[in-house]
Amino acid sequence: MSPLTWRRLPAQQFLGDSGLQADWNRLSAQRLDLPFMSAEAWCAALEVFGSGHEQLLVGNQAGQAQAMLVL
Repeated sequence: MSPLTWRRLPAQQFLGDSGLQADWNRLSAQRLDLPFMSAEAWCAALEVFGSGHEQLLVGNQAGQAQAMLVL
């Protein structure tokens, strides 16, 4: 199995990128699928509480997101 390759993006990019949001929701659904962890909830949190300095890290393997986190 190949290692994850990480991309670091401004979290603001998450707000307008339906592909990133779909990846986030897919990964969330594979875990506990909690409503407050949905892409919609995170977009709202970034818009209300974000300073604009947040970062989105996306770990890809074989061309597909396997891990995502907001810092």
